Amino acid sequence: MKEEVYRQLVTIIRENAGWIKVIDINGMQTCMAVVEGRAVNVLARCLVLQVFYPRGNYPKGHVFTIPVHDLHQALRHLEDTDAGFKQRLAQHRMIRWDVERIVLSATHGVIKLELSDDWISLFGKS
Repeated sequence: MKEEVYRQLVTIIRENAGWIKVIDINGMQTCMAVVEGRAVNVLARCLVLQVFYPRGNYPKGHVFTIPVHDLHQALRHLEDTDAGFKQRLAQHRMIRWDVERIVLSATHGVIKLELSDDWISLFGKS
């Protein structure tokens, strides 16, 4: 994933997520990968998110670690299947819905960000 695209994705999450926060954009985690037909451990760059407000089965403080490679794969899939997304990506103009779909796909349906520009009123904060 190009760094500029990754940073745009992170910025959209930071500006529009209410129940989850970005805590590290350069986290590292050991993951399994298949290299030349063999399963090996590799160190991968990850996006680290932390639950700020309890949501569903996830209590405050729960941490999600998403390998950037998985985000990249989800992005490529969307690019191949959604012409509108491909155009926005080429123009560096991703929208919240694009980021929602990338993260949802990269996490196999586990993280639904529910991005909104109105989280303050939803949680009654001022």
